Amino acid sequence: MKTDPAQMAPFESIADQLRKRIVNGDLAKGAKLPSSRELASTYNVAIMTAQKAVRLLVEQGWAVSRSSLGTYVSSAWDEVERTPTLRELATRVQELEAQVAALQKSVGRSEAGQS
Repeated sequence: MKTDPAQMAPFESIADQLRKRIVNGDLAKGAKLPSSRELASTYNVAIMTAQKAVRLLVEQGWAVSRSSLGTYVSSAWDEVERTPTLRELATRVQELEAQVAALQKSVGRSEAGQS
């Protein structure tokens, strides 16, 4: 799984940036997401790429689509079980690696003290 935004597919990168705006409160619950045309223009991508990013957010529970009205930030995005972002996963892996290293160091010291 790619964690570097530079290595993400364009639609994943757009979805990731929209998720950050949602989490940061820039896009509040119930707020209308920018249209696919606006996203395509903002991120300099094809409209289909922008649509794919929005579909990904809907599939992951971050947004809801209302036919002919647009797509809106889910009112329960923080309550539903959702797929974590790549950045969240990378951060969690780093935290776990640090915990493992600390435990290994601790075990090494206690074994050395028993010898």
